[in-house]
Amino acid sequence: MKSNRWTVLYIIGVIYIFSSCANRVTPSGGKKDEKQPAVQSMEPPNYSKNFKGRKVEITFDEYVQLMDLQKQLIISPLIDPQPSINVKKKSLVIALPENLKVNTTYTFNFGNAITDIHENNAIESFQYVFSTGEILDSLYCKGKAVDALKKTGEKGICILLYHDIDDSLPLKSKPDYFARTNENGEFRISNIGAGQYMLVAVNDKNSNYICDSPKEEAISLSQIIVPDSNAINLDYFIEQPSGLYIKKTTYAGDRKWNVMMNKSSDSASFSPLNDSQPIYLEAWSMNRDTAFIWCADTMQDTLYVKLLYNQVTTDTLRLQLATPKTTESKGRGGTVAFPAKYNFIEGYSATNGLRPFTNLEISLKNPIINFSTDKLVLTEDSVKIEKFSAVFSDSLKRKLIVMAKWKEESRYELTMLPGAVTDFMGITNDTIRIPFLVRNISEFGTLQLNLIEIPKGNLLLQLLKSEAGVIQQMKVSAAGKYDFKAIDPAKYRLCIVVDRNGNGRWDTGNYLQKLPPEEVYYYDSEITIRANWDMEQEWKVIHEN
Repeated sequence: MKSNRWTVLYIIGVIYIFSSCANRVTPSGGKKDEKQPAVQSMEPPNYSKNFKGRKVEITFDEYVQLMDLQKQLIISPLIDPQPSINVKKKSLVIALPENLKVNTTYTFNFGNAITDIHENNAIESFQYVFSTGEILDSLYCKGKAVDALKKTGEKGICILLYHDIDDSLPLKSKPDYFARTNENGEFRISNIGAGQYMLVAVNDKNSNYICDSPKEEAISLSQIIVPDSNAINLDYFIEQPSGLYIKKTTYAGDRKWNVMMNKSSDSASFSPLNDSQPIYLEAWSMNRDTAFIWCADTMQDTLYVKLLYNQVTTDTLRLQLATPKTTESKGRGGTVAFPAKYNFIEGYSATNGLRPFTNLEISLKNPIINFSTDKLVLTEDSVKIEKFSAVFSDSLKRKLIVMAKWKEESRYELTMLPGAVTDFMGITNDTIRIPFLVRNISEFGTLQLNLIEIPKGNLLLQLLKSEAGVIQQMKVSAAGKYDFKAIDPAKYRLCIVVDRNGNGRWDTGNYLQKLPPEEVYYYDSEITIRANWDMEQEWKVIHEN
């Protein structure tokens, strides 16, 4: 028995040894190379003066390559035509044109474009500098460029610096010096000569170092600077177009057209093109960039109207009114076919439950010409409520506000009995029922805000939520305490807009008119709102911008 056992163990051992030898493992190759290329020589040397040559050769201790050179390389001042830059084994060769400026310091900032060929290890922020004169310019300017509304920076915004002082230069000429912002919007232009300069930030989309149009590319107002260590702040913005026109027209159903403009305007309106016009009604969106047109008269085939901007005709609109199976809307926005369908209610504010401290708001799809409160019935848990009110908040009677003493967690139903409303086409409603629940205040939070040291003027205090934008807004004219009530638990930001023209929204600037965008202030951190929690917060506004 013993010999058989040893024989089996011997066979198993031999099999294990041979199987281990058969499983070959690829060598690990050792530790990964993380060393960046090192410069061995430069000809001419870095920071050379009286540069007269047409060639620069920089040699490294290993083979190198250029990665994303077009985006990484910044040559300041600009050289036109661009130098030819190539790699030959371990050397970087720069071939320069003949038209270099005299007595000028040139800076080649390669960013992270120079890497080794095996592991792509980059030489970070590599620079080569030379002067065509006796002096190497050493002055610099630095600062930060941010979006004028969001107050956030982004990578790649062009910072343009000009010897001459002329506001038209960024719109037609390349700069004498330039730089691009980093991820935070910060910039630095080095090796600048002494003197006075004009500085401007441009979101140079086509990389031609010119702002082709302030209405298409963001631009900051110009600043006159003397290079020094003081940080400069630039706010860039896109101007509103000077003219107003119809961008798109769509049919929304029920004899209603949505007419979208190319911009918002407080001085836009429509007017008939001739006297024999069908009857139509007109309203505008809250930010005045979309018009709504209703037409009830079907005796004529077409409605012609003109768009007035500052009392001047800037566009025309043709709406085809005939109502077969499909109808057309024609304008600069194109032609749209639509089916005939009708509905009274567009929406209401309590689809997910009515918030505490608010009224029930009902949006009717079309203007109302007759309204009877006697045919409105409001019930609480199936019991009729006698004391409530219902009024329209707009001239076309599309926004119905229902007010009552709501009770938390109670179920309500608003019933519009037949004939309660008659719309602009003379159509009356059948029975409409709007059920809703009043939510418990404990589901929400409250922000008690104490504003101190605020800017002067008409202010808009806004509660913002990431992509949702403005959640609540109120007008503010003095320091003091202000409450945001019934807020969903989440993280928010606080913003104050200095509403110069009092139109209730932020307005951009104008470059050539030297009109800055309206000032915006943000609280320096997010505010966390929790359910069933009253949060108190103090904000020294003018210290936080």
